[in-house]
Amino acid sequence: MMLVSPTERELLSLLSGRAMSHPLPERYGADVLIVVEGRGKMAIQRKTLDDLLASLEDGRLARELGLLSQVEYPALMLEGQPTWTSDGHLLKPWNSRWTRTQLRNLLRSVWWVHGVALEHTHDITDTAMAIIELEVWFRKAVHRSLLSRPKRSSRDSWGMSSKESSAIFFLQGLPGVGPGLATAIYRRFGKIPMSWACTLEELKSVDGIGERRARALWEILQ
Repeated sequence: MMLVSPTERELLSLLSGRAMSHPLPERYGADVLIVVEGRGKMAIQRKTLDDLLASLEDGRLARELGLLSQVEYPALMLEGQPTWTSDGHLLKPWNSRWTRTQLRNLLRSVWWVHGVALEHTHDITDTAMAIIELEVWFRKAVHRSLLSRPKRSSRDSWGMSSKESSAIFFLQGLPGVGPGLATAIYRRFGKIPMSWACTLEELKSVDGIGERRARALWEILQ
């Protein structure tokens, strides 16, 4: 369930079909509240840079952070990128006293003191996209993508990917296949138990695939 504060009409329209308007997020100092049974609540406060600094001045930020910290997963989404003068001050007439270090320390306090995670987005459309991504991520039972599939296959002493490492890397792209199972599959069959539904010549006819790449791909599934 995703709830959006009634004051966030534009954000709600961008989340159309995935969220509903409700005042409950405001109880937790948030603009968006994601509730997943068995996981708890994720409360997200959205702020532009101007609003962040204004809310610090008028006391809203302290109150909102206090409310956000009541939920299991609090987050602050900061929209936009600051513009700096040549001497490192924020390019805003009314708050030019802010320096890079001061702003960074403010955001560090949000995380370190209040335990609120930080996300940076370009604009409200990007914020909506990030919220959708967070909802999908939050619903996952296990988060181990960084531990399961390596970013690149291992290479031999000549700097070339071995057939086995390439095959194991490929198998881990299948649903529910981790490194252990991928290795077991490969070692049981000595290859990926699949094959191309095209000929090598047809594979080479694809734009962007030359002779060398075609043969490398062909060998993985042969």
